[in-house]
Amino acid sequence: MEKIRNSIYLKALLHCISGDSTDGIYELVAPHIEKSVMGDKHIDEIIARASELSAGIDDGNSMQVNKNWTGSSTRMLALAESIGGNKSRHYYMPDKPLGIGKDCFPSTTFDKAPNFGALKSSFVEELRNASDKNTDAFIATLLCMLEKYAVNVPALTDAETDVSLYDFAKVTAALAVCLHDWEQEGKPESHPFLLIGADFSGIQRYIYQIISKYAAKNLKGRSFYIRLLSDAVVRMLLSKLALYDANIIYNSGGGFYLIAPNTEATVRGLEECKKELEEKMFLAHGTTLYVALDSVEMSTSDFTKQSDTCGLSRVWTELFKKREQQKFSKFSSILSSKYDLIFEPKLGKTPKFDVVTGEEITGRAQKNAVGDISKLNDQQQKLGTALKETIFIVAAKQPLDGIPDDIFGMEPAGLGTWYYFLDEKAYNKYSHCLSNCTITRLNDTELNSRYTSSDSCTKIDFYGGNHYNGKTFDALCDFGKREFSRLGVLRMDVDNLGRIFQQGIPQAKVTLCRYAALSRLFDFFFSGYLNTIYDDLNPQHSQIIYSGGDDLFIVGSWDVMIEMAARIKRDFADFTCHNPNFSISGGIAIVEAKYPIMSASQESEKEEENAKTHGSDKNSLSFLGVALNWDKEYPAVKHLKDSIASMTNHEDMLDKAFISKLQQLNEQAHIKQKMRNGVICHQVTNYRIYWLLAYTLKRMAERKNDREATALLTQCVNEVCSFNGKIGGEPITTNYHPLELWAFAARWAELELRTNNLLN
Repeated sequence: MEKIRNSIYLKALLHCISGDSTDGIYELVAPHIEKSVMGDKHIDEIIARASELSAGIDDGNSMQVNKNWTGSSTRMLALAESIGGNKSRHYYMPDKPLGIGKDCFPSTTFDKAPNFGALKSSFVEELRNASDKNTDAFIATLLCMLEKYAVNVPALTDAETDVSLYDFAKVTAALAVCLHDWEQEGKPESHPFLLIGADFSGIQRYIYQIISKYAAKNLKGRSFYIRLLSDAVVRMLLSKLALYDANIIYNSGGGFYLIAPNTEATVRGLEECKKELEEKMFLAHGTTLYVALDSVEMSTSDFTKQSDTCGLSRVWTELFKKREQQKFSKFSSILSSKYDLIFEPKLGKTPKFDVVTGEEITGRAQKNAVGDISKLNDQQQKLGTALKETIFIVAAKQPLDGIPDDIFGMEPAGLGTWYYFLDEKAYNKYSHCLSNCTITRLNDTELNSRYTSSDSCTKIDFYGGNHYNGKTFDALCDFGKREFSRLGVLRMDVDNLGRIFQQGIPQAKVTLCRYAALSRLFDFFFSGYLNTIYDDLNPQHSQIIYSGGDDLFIVGSWDVMIEMAARIKRDFADFTCHNPNFSISGGIAIVEAKYPIMSASQESEKEEENAKTHGSDKNSLSFLGVALNWDKEYPAVKHLKDSIASMTNHEDMLDKAFISKLQQLNEQAHIKQKMRNGVICHQVTNYRIYWLLAYTLKRMAERKNDREATALLTQCVNEVCSFNGKIGGEPITTNYHPLELWAFAARWAELELRTNNLLN
């Protein structure tokens, strides 16, 4: 049965990506397909139906799949441009293999016509290095290489399309096996599919529950551990439900979605997995972490028709609600069997407390340089250290023989997957031990014969920040000459993500392929491309703690964090084709380097929430308690900050007292929210500050008599006192009073000058 299913899976892929038996792909894939399947016309019908469902079309409609890869002379349209019903279609994808550079972004201009034939040739050449002895390994490696080379190849030839050949072939193969399994069971119901979804709760509290001085290393290990844990859960489900990697629609950011056959075996297996998962998660993490796992039945019409009662949007929304409801009955399946562990008081020996988290150690305590530590936290600290040099992550179903103890490895939550972390030297030395496992190369798409094994599958994965510089938070803020330094704790995520997934894709174009592609795009930017931003800016004074899915957490010198947030915003706009339906908001907590990271995380969360609630369209950055709209307020306030800092740095231009005087007058103004012309806005209630401001700034201008400084001071008086609703010459579109933003620009300038030892 397994051979038949493998053959159907491979034949479905071949149906999508191979034009004929002479194109090179056929000769490599066909030997892994059973002859009985190769000539089975009924299976051909199943695959044809799966491809129709993948494309979201009804029976009878024509569809020309780009099997030869070169069948389309038009580049693939950028999916991001159409989100939210945006009808403008000017952006296309480059004819490049998968990568993490900006040359993989969509663009409106290209120097030459696309060369998809070159991508196909490279795909065939590299596929020859894949295992031809182990079909399971070949299947997984084939999908990985297809993602690398076909992710920007259009799937159809008869129309412009924003669906890639990779996404189309992947979903077609998954649906074909699901249809086969459902048909074999002979169920009369009209719902052949299950959409399975999971979400981890408690992640934020878990990651940042750190009190030790080795916070940087612990944070890195704990955040990556969550990634491993999610991967281990997915591997457990794939194994027990007999699914393929192609059945994974999305897996990142502490959540995942799978498409599966709606058979009794799947339903029963899913329930068994939920119970086993609850128990193992509880034994490993108590009530700190929980995985909400549920499913929704899907009919074939859900793939082709979109309405309130039928369609992928409805399924996605229903699954989201069911998954959230799971969180209100956490660990319900183990309440009786583990009652004593959950509710009974712990008596006996004097408890020991973990030096990393401050929590009581329930198992056997380990010892490290600074005190007692739980086994798991000790592993996570070692993981944070190992990541600095990791190039390959090896996943195995059992401990690997021949791997020495000095190669770090772990099995998250006892879920049946062992992970090993190897640098290039260790990989070359122990590659002979890597049998029947998955070898994943991080942040590099090179998969030549040096990185393949005769019976193991090879994959590519992106991870935000494995080039960990190993510095403490103090060292991140230390530029060598600074007398004043502060740590910036940055959090950012995409605005309205739930709405984007539920309503963003136009109804006429809602397909599982597009959902999969949209998820992949977000993860590409945050897990992959963010490394490019990190390397370009200031990697010695920042550290990516986590980046993936649609959000990130980065620490570093406060000024580097503001610069990084602005760069992320600009590049995210480029990546999403400047579609106004996409935006990203963030918050930066500015604290002393020795400030507890758990408290700093909470403060950055408050700053991010301040940004998310600023104005009607979010799209903001908040720090020092003030949120600025990225497009409207941030540029104007930054320009003022730069002007104030530059002029203050020259003693003959701007009096240093200007900075303190603006902040003092802002405090004395007693600004409150009031209704004005039917709109709530911030208004000064102490009108005395207007003439104080005008008088004080006029005297400052007379003392220095500098034309540029006088123009700045005059502009300040006019904008604050004239009620013209402008800041730096730009209209204020939120409820700020101009004085608030001028005072904030001055405060920002003061922090910058002090950091650079320019303000005594």
